Amino acid sequence: MNSSVKRQRNEELTDLFLSVLGSGGTSQHTMEQCAAMPCSRFWIEPEYALRLIKAKTDGSAAVSQYKARHAVKRGNTERKIEEIIRRCDGDFSLANIASVVFSPAPEFYISGRTAQAVITRTLKERRKHGIH
Repeated sequence: MNSSVKRQRNEELTDLFLSVLGSGGTSQHTMEQCAAMPCSRFWIEPEYALRLIKAKTDGSAAVSQYKARHAVKRGNTERKIEEIIRRCDGDFSLANIASVVFSPAPEFYISGRTAQAVITRTLKERRKHGIH
């Protein structure tokens, strides 16, 4: 994921956290809840999604590369790709995959631990730049 897309995801997750936190709850628990909440899009580049879909559907060598990742990340990535495949309905053209990627996603597809790290880092950056 390029830095611009990652920054957008981080901002969206942090804004969601702040809005949910305002309605009560502990911050750690709320951060973990936010990771499982719907978001504006699938946070993956369409071209990368296409490569992973091809690897998953063709059974090519790229599968072993993508399965070699950290277990939690792999699980989230696999679930994300499976949802994108389901929504593509057999049309794996880049245009269709992009259309799916830019549609609302059912969750952020990140672990609670990753959500905590992202939100903490984003809030720190906002304070550093005087943004609240």
